[in-house]
Amino acid sequence: MTTLQTYIYQLRKLLGLDARAQNDTGGQSGVTLSTQPRGYVLTVPPDALDWYRFESLVARGHQEIEAGAIAAGAATIQAGLDIWRGQALGDVRPGPVLNAETVRLEELRKWALERRLDAELQLGRHNELVGELSVIAAKQPTHEGFQAKLMLALYRAGRRMDALEVYQRARTALAAELGLEPSGELRQLHRAILAGGPGLGGPPPGPRRAAVTTRGSSDDPGMTLRHNELLSVADTVVSQGPGVLVVGCPGSGKTTFARHVADRVRDKFPHGDVYVRLLADGGSTVGPDELLATLLNAVGADNGEISATSAERRETFRRWVTTHKALFVLDDVVSADQLRAVLVPDSTCVVLAVSRRRIYHSAIRRTVEMRSIDEKEARQLLAAHLGERRIALDTDGVTRLVEVCGGSPLALRAAAAKLQLRPHWPVGHLADRIGNGGGSLDELAVDDLNIRASVERNLAMLPSHSRGQLGELAVADVCAFTTRIVADLLGVDESAAENLLEELVELQLVEVGPPSGDLPAVAGIAFEYRFSPLVRRAIAEAESALVGHRCSA
Repeated sequence: MTTLQTYIYQLRKLLGLDARAQNDTGGQSGVTLSTQPRGYVLTVPPDALDWYRFESLVARGHQEIEAGAIAAGAATIQAGLDIWRGQALGDVRPGPVLNAETVRLEELRKWALERRLDAELQLGRHNELVGELSVIAAKQPTHEGFQAKLMLALYRAGRRMDALEVYQRARTALAAELGLEPSGELRQLHRAILAGGPGLGGPPPGPRRAAVTTRGSSDDPGMTLRHNELLSVADTVVSQGPGVLVVGCPGSGKTTFARHVADRVRDKFPHGDVYVRLLADGGSTVGPDELLATLLNAVGADNGEISATSAERRETFRRWVTTHKALFVLDDVVSADQLRAVLVPDSTCVVLAVSRRRIYHSAIRRTVEMRSIDEKEARQLLAAHLGERRIALDTDGVTRLVEVCGGSPLALRAAAAKLQLRPHWPVGHLADRIGNGGGSLDELAVDDLNIRASVERNLAMLPSHSRGQLGELAVADVCAFTTRIVADLLGVDESAAENLLEELVELQLVEVGPPSGDLPAVAGIAFEYRFSPLVRRAIAEAESALVGHRCSA
């Protein structure tokens, strides 16, 4: 009995347990040693056992990988593998029962290592894995899984001959030690490498600055008005990612703003910045697969990867964006499908999207609404382009021009450009040409500064039926709309009228707000909808031109 008590004392001391005669004792780990009538009971909570923590981490990491969080899953599995200090139960002399448990743990350890290596290869970390895999494969020359992973990592790292040599060494070891030929899977990988790697992803594109870039002008006067917002959004792009969305009505300066944000954060993205426009003037859009091909081409992928199947192309893109840090500026995004293609889990790249409509995606960390500028800001913008002296010579004309342009940065920039081309015109002369009944928004079209063309790109996103209804609303002699007014104008029920109006709000063609004095006091009116004067006029002119084209056809 004395010997047993001595053992208990030594055990308490070893485990850091406080000896208390005939009472339960516990250490900081939650381990307890209880004195019972017939002996002693040692209770150990599961998380105090390294094997339990290992199994839990491996299971969690596997679940993360299956859910698409590959980088996180690989890190979790590695945390489990880091618990190991040597062989399983290496500090004890196992009997038959423990021998079986030792085998199980060692096999689980090997499986976890393979799972982590597969995940790392999926992430495109082949260069980092070559050294580790070389050691593992050398220690286990007949383990075909490890030999295959080393071959794949070497091939993707551009070391094709080394990959083929690994196969020959594995074949020799299998024949010498086991009297076997390599498995069909290993032979297939060998043939694929000999053939140049079809289906292996190939050596992925290396880090290089992308060629398709668009930069803003650092001295653009319009950005002075948005300086604080520009700094805030740039900080969001750098610190939060992976997606930021800029939306606003036609002519609000969305694209210019995004380009300036990209210019400000460019040095934070060592692997490049890419600009892609996804909506053509005629209304055709770039689909998700075509978008990925464009981006892969910009970052240096080879033609084989770009022309691969849709699934392979997406996998190549995923590998690239999870191992590089680049900025993708996507202008005129029209659908969530386009965003889903580029906002992939574990991406270390950032997407700065510009859209003519509100779009939801869970990876969008911030949505920036571009507002119209007020009268004071509009005067500042014109003065920055035309000079204070010219503004001062015709203050009344400036007031009329600001009113006609309706706070649209694009319209104001176009007006300033037209006046720079006509230095002999007073400012009011241009305002009169635009504002007269027979005037046209062609006066606000100089090169790519064209407010009507901007509105037409929004119109192109509407179904033809909705576009026709919008044209009717644009020419109606009504300042503000309710669902009931629109239902009466179009001969539809109020539900259909509300659906149309909300679609127009989403596309930034109609503004929405609480009821104002422009509407009769009617109970139950929650919102009123109205056009900005400039957008309304652009819609009316665009629809008139479309009707004329149909009549002449």
